[in-house]
Amino acid sequence: MFMIGESLKIGVVTGHVPLNKVSELITVDSVLKKIRLMNHSLQFDFAIHKPKIAVLGLNPHAGDNSLLGREEVDTIIPAIQRIQQDGILAFGPFPADGFFWCRFLYKI
Repeated sequence: MFMIGESLKIGVVTGHVPLNKVSELITVDSVLKKIRLMNHSLQFDFAIHKPKIAVLGLNPHAGDNSLLGREEVDTIIPAIQRIQQDGILAFGPFPADGFFWCRFLYKI
Protein backbone atom coordinates (compact mmCIF):
# COMPACT_ATOMS: atom_id res chain seq x y z
CA MET A 1 0.00 0.00 0.00
CA PHE A 2 1.23 3.48 -0.90
CA MET A 3 -0.01 6.89 0.19
CA ILE A 4 1.05 9.55 -2.28
CA GLY A 5 1.16 13.33 -1.95
CA GLU A 6 2.94 16.02 -3.91
CA SER A 7 6.10 16.03 -1.79
CA LEU A 8 5.81 12.78 0.15
CA LYS A 9 5.27 9.18 -0.87
CA ILE A 10 4.67 6.63 1.90
CA GLY A 11 4.70 2.85 1.79
CA VAL A 12 3.82 0.58 4.67
CA VAL A 13 5.24 -2.87 5.21
CA THR A 14 2.26 -4.57 6.79
CA GLY A 15 -0.95 -3.07 5.40
CA HIS A 16 -4.27 -3.66 7.15
CA VAL A 17 -3.61 -6.11 9.97
CA PRO A 18 -4.45 -6.10 13.67
CA LEU A 19 -1.92 -4.15 15.72
CA ASN A 20 -0.97 -7.23 17.74
CA LYS A 21 0.16 -8.97 14.51
CA VAL A 22 2.34 -6.16 13.13
CA SER A 23 5.54 -7.04 15.00
CA GLU A 24 5.61 -10.62 13.74
CA LEU A 25 5.11 -9.41 10.16
CA ILE A 26 8.09 -7.06 10.31
CA THR A 27 10.87 -9.31 9.02
CA VAL A 28 14.12 -8.53 7.26
CA ASP A 29 12.61 -9.97 4.07
CA SER A 30 9.37 -7.97 4.31
CA VAL A 31 11.28 -4.73 4.91
CA LEU A 32 13.67 -5.48 2.03
CA LYS A 33 10.77 -6.25 -0.29
CA LYS A 34 9.00 -2.97 0.54
CA ILE A 35 12.16 -0.86 0.16
CA ARG A 36 12.88 -2.46 -3.23
CA LEU A 37 9.29 -1.86 -4.32
CA MET A 38 9.41 1.77 -3.16
CA ASN A 39 12.73 2.35 -4.91
CA HIS A 40 11.43 0.87 -8.16
CA SER A 41 8.21 2.88 -8.01
CA LEU A 42 10.01 6.14 -7.24
CA GLN A 43 12.34 5.59 -10.18
CA PHE A 44 9.86 4.40 -12.79
CA ASP A 45 6.53 5.90 -11.73
CA PHE A 46 7.85 9.25 -10.47
CA ALA A 47 11.09 9.60 -12.51
CA ILE A 48 13.29 10.10 -9.44
CA HIS A 49 16.72 8.91 -10.56
CA LYS A 50 18.32 8.15 -7.16
CA PRO A 51 15.52 8.33 -4.59
CA LYS A 52 16.29 8.72 -0.92
CA ILE A 53 14.11 6.45 1.20
CA ALA A 54 13.55 7.16 4.87
CA VAL A 55 12.76 3.99 6.78
CA LEU A 56 10.78 4.60 9.94
CA GLY A 57 10.92 2.51 13.08
CA LEU A 58 8.09 0.47 14.50
CA ASN A 59 8.46 1.47 18.12
CA PRO A 60 8.24 4.95 19.66
CA HIS A 61 11.54 6.81 19.26
CA ALA A 62 12.65 4.03 16.86
CA GLY A 63 13.08 1.70 19.82
CA ASP A 64 15.35 4.07 21.76
CA ASN A 65 18.33 1.66 21.52
CA SER A 66 16.11 -1.37 22.34
CA LEU A 67 14.62 0.23 25.44
CA LEU A 68 11.19 0.31 23.77
CA GLY A 69 11.48 -2.77 21.55
CA ARG A 70 14.00 -4.75 19.54
CA GLU A 71 12.43 -4.66 16.07
CA GLU A 72 14.67 -1.82 14.95
CA VAL A 73 17.91 -3.48 16.10
CA ASP A 74 17.00 -7.05 15.14
CA THR A 75 15.13 -6.47 11.90
CA ILE A 76 14.93 -2.96 10.45
CA ILE A 77 18.61 -1.94 10.76
CA PRO A 78 19.87 -5.22 9.23
CA ALA A 79 17.43 -4.74 6.32
CA ILE A 80 18.65 -1.18 5.73
CA GLN A 81 22.27 -2.31 5.83
CA ARG A 82 21.59 -5.07 3.30
CA ILE A 83 19.67 -2.83 0.91
CA GLN A 84 22.41 -0.20 1.03
CA GLN A 85 24.83 -2.85 -0.28
CA ASP A 86 22.65 -2.94 -3.41
CA GLY A 87 23.17 0.81 -3.90
CA ILE A 88 19.70 1.82 -2.74
CA LEU A 89 19.71 5.04 -0.72
CA ALA A 90 17.71 3.91 2.31
CA PHE A 91 18.33 5.52 5.69
CA GLY A 92 17.04 5.06 9.20
CA PRO A 93 15.31 3.90 11.17
CA PHE A 94 13.87 7.29 11.99
CA PRO A 95 11.36 7.72 14.81
CA ALA A 96 7.90 7.57 13.24
CA ASP A 97 6.39 9.43 16.19
CA GLY A 98 8.24 12.62 15.25
CA PHE A 99 9.39 12.18 11.66
CA PHE A 100 6.56 13.88 9.81
CA TRP A 101 6.81 17.22 11.57
CA CYS A 102 10.60 17.40 11.47
CA ARG A 103 11.49 15.54 8.26
CA PHE A 104 12.99 18.71 6.86
CA LEU A 105 15.75 18.35 9.49
CA TYR A 106 16.69 14.98 8.01
CA LYS A 107 16.67 16.38 4.45
CA ILE A 108 15.03 13.23 3.11
